[in-house]
Amino acid sequence: MTFSAVDFLDLSKTEHIALFQDSVPAWEALKQIRTYLERSLQPAMNGTIIGAPFIGDRVTIGSGTVIENGACLKGPAWIGSNCEIRSGCYIRENVIIGNGVVLGNSCE
Repeated sequence: MTFSAVDFLDLSKTEHIALFQDSVPAWEALKQIRTYLERSLQPAMNGTIIGAPFIGDRVTIGSGTVIENGACLKGPAWIGSNCEIRSGCYIRENVIIGNGVVLGNSCE
């Protein structure tokens, strides 16, 4: 077993397959997230913002995603479509969140 991402993940479900191109252990992708986001992130606000959450400069928010008042998205971060980022959630640097994810109070 090579421990490559294809051994553990269905890569047809991600927009970020480029992170897993090489047949290396799946956890090696974590080291590449920063560079990947620097190269490919285009800040965009396609979701719904409720109140005045903190949203950094380098954040992409997918369609159908709701960001609640009191959330903090430091960025760079890529938030997928149809997510809920609830009050009290703190998203730090170099984060990729898939589609349909719910993050609530005290999530970091």
